[in-house]
Amino acid sequence: MLQIAKAKTHIIFTDTSHNAGHAVRANMYQAFVLAAMKMHAYTRAAGRGPGSGGLAFALGGGASAGHAEGGRGLDGRKTARTSGAFLLGVIRQSIRYTYASIKNKASGKLARQAGSRCDITKDEVVWLGTHAFHSVLSIKRTVYTHAGVLGALRTDLERARFRGLRRKLKGIARESLEKMLRDIPF
Repeated sequence: MLQIAKAKTHIIFTDTSHNAGHAVRANMYQAFVLAAMKMHAYTRAAGRGPGSGGLAFALGGGASAGHAEGGRGLDGRKTARTSGAFLLGVIRQSIRYTYASIKNKASGKLARQAGSRCDITKDEVVWLGTHAFHSVLSIKRTVYTHAGVLGALRTDLERARFRGLRRKLKGIARESLEKMLRDIPF
């Protein structure tokens, strides 16, 4: 996941002295949409195999998930919530890593020599990433809802610190998501 996020953090994509701010934010959002799609595919594939329950199994909700050695099953919802917490941690870490990578590359020697700068804020990156993951995973909502992932991402998006950003970034997010879903079958 971290490598997917890192790919679009090169200064050529985030340089606001050479790219319009709208384009930089759209590039970021599209990178997060792609990362969310790939995460869903990886999670789904992890649950495949003989007798597995597909994605539900990968998140701990499958028929054979959670069986202890004595044959007693654990509560499937509890296991799904635990796996959901893991996925939520991966999502949040990917978003934080993306921001750190952007800032690192924007302050690097090559960027300084070229006169590059990146005016995207941490809150913008966090909102764009969180919104992208929430939007993509909402399409495949059932398992992510039971695991608590969608509710937690929605709560993150509703934080007061994002109030002004929602108005500023929602159009970019909508345009980018529609384009990605049109171009990539999901």
